[in-house]
Amino acid sequence: MQEMQSPLEKSLQVRMASLFKRGKNYYAQFESRGSRRQISLRTSYRRSARKLLTRLELASEEGRWNSMSDSVATADRRLEAPTSLGAEIGAFLESRQLLRVRSQGCYAQVLRLYAAEGLSLDRFLAKRSPVTRVTYLRHIRVFYRWTVRQGWRERDPSADITLPRTPVREAHFFKRQEIDRLVQIIAAKAPERERIYLPAIIQFVCQTGLRLGEVCSAEWGWIDRDQLVMTASRGFTPKSGRDERVFLTPEARRVLSELPRDRDRLFSAPSPMQVSKRFLFWRRK
Repeated sequence: MQEMQSPLEKSLQVRMASLFKRGKNYYAQFESRGSRRQISLRTSYRRSARKLLTRLELASEEGRWNSMSDSVATADRRLEAPTSLGAEIGAFLESRQLLRVRSQGCYAQVLRLYAAEGLSLDRFLAKRSPVTRVTYLRHIRVFYRWTVRQGWRERDPSADITLPRTPVREAHFFKRQEIDRLVQIIAAKAPERERIYLPAIIQFVCQTGLRLGEVCSAEWGWIDRDQLVMTASRGFTPKSGRDERVFLTPEARRVLSELPRDRDRLFSAPSPMQVSKRFLFWRRK
């Protein structure tokens, strides 16, 4: 039977909790009755470390976590297990608050869909495409393993699920004739705004090999004679992390000569993601 602690004893466990940074990661330090313990919080972000330290302090005050012996992973352990899958998912999502907002959203989307459909795991995955199955299983497996660590399940139900390898698609490289045809279709059928930027971006990318993010960020001030210069000093750092100079072919210079110069950027594209979506849309046409 677990020994009951008085409010004073509980407060002594976290009385000397502090936060400090060693190397890249933050650590929590606890002192109690002359003993000291330092725990890596495994994050380099102070805001995330502060959130986790607050959770550790709360768990210690409630008697769910011992600052002198328990691991960080057990801090979210509850005295009573949830009575439904939805409640388990809610507790799991609460424990993921240190993740990036986008990662939290991915877990929430997959797990809530899984709970809403009420199917067995194998039937739930069978309804998805091969690539989606891999992604969904990865998220669900993290959730079930977490519930096992909390003591709410004896075993991980996803451990019995094996998926075949996703077939590797052979890369398709566009030929010059295909690019010319695609540009003609966009110029003839696309909305006026897309006709302004999309054909020019497609031709410019084919001539320079630049990434969409680099093309959509490129400015007229980056042009140095027959080169496009990307440096951190000009407000943009290439994905490689190094300054880059890209030679502009005669065809690339022709594309630039037909663009208006009434703005700082070369192209009036909304965003790299939108350009990619519209390119895929017209490619299917």
